[in-house]
Amino acid sequence: MIRQILLCSALANQAISASASELSPKSAAIDPQQLEQALEFNQTISKALAGKLKKRLMAAVKSGGLEAGIAQCKIAAPEISQQLQEEHPQVLISAGRTSLKTRNENNQATGWQAEQLQAFDRIKSKGREAGVRYRVLESKGKLAIESMSPIPTQGLCLNCHSSQLTPGLSAKLNELYPNDNATGYSLGDIRGAFVIRSWLQEQ
Repeated sequence: MIRQILLCSALANQAISASASELSPKSAAIDPQQLEQALEFNQTISKALAGKLKKRLMAAVKSGGLEAGIAQCKIAAPEISQQLQEEHPQVLISAGRTSLKTRNENNQATGWQAEQLQAFDRIKSKGREAGVRYRVLESKGKLAIESMSPIPTQGLCLNCHSSQLTPGLSAKLNELYPNDNATGYSLGDIRGAFVIRSWLQEQ
């Protein structure tokens, strides 16, 4: 399910001006098919980021245990994001993650992102499945799409994100993430979201 979000806020990003304004697809004269294609592209990037990251983490855990997985996570996510941007230099602006309880302080949610994360939690609390949410932005005459896909807490995630961590894991987290807040999750909780930003391409 893709839900359209039309809230008045701004996006600060190296590739998008901090004064970027939010638009409705209708006011921006975006063709519905064009918008659908843009969202499909963002979902493809989101799934690629999730898949590549999981593969790297599982390989690290297999070779060096959970502590190695934590260390790998610190470097893998930005490396994969950079790789994806290099593969789609004309379209992809950024690919990353955010949460209401971040492990990496660089992943703090913006105001709009925090609102969507809170909405994900409300939807889940009602027994429904949270879907993709997005907004349309304009910066310097160019249109961009920012979308968010929820990250559910899976069994593997609980090893490093639950409320019961081994002393070794706790020590490693304190070493790598001294201000870590990303614990206390249970199976199925929305742990955060993948955030993808791309330029809207002319057809």
